[in-house]
Amino acid sequence: MALQQQAAQQKAALEQQAMQLTMEFQQRKAEEEMQKQQYEMEKAQLEMQQKMAKEMERFSAAPQFAGLTMPGMAMAPMQTQVGGGAVYTYGPNGELVQKS
Repeated sequence: MALQQQAAQQKAALEQQAMQLTMEFQQRKAEEEMQKQQYEMEKAQLEMQQKMAKEMERFSAAPQFAGLTMPGMAMAPMQTQVGGGAVYTYGPNGELVQKS
């Protein structure tokens, strides 16, 4: 009888340990999945920031509204000087034209 009682206690202890280990595994698995999702979100955010920075750089290099003026206001043509000393201005259609 004592042997059966001892076996039942040992079985109950092993079942409890198995349940505890299963819960720990599930918790770690959930944490790992959350970390993976956070990494993917941060990666996507970084890629979007880099894309936006390139777009901002592209737009700041060539103003899109160069030929537009406010009603009643005159606007002098914009000029850009490139590294070799050539000076460019914006033509009537917004294209860069080398100034002679």
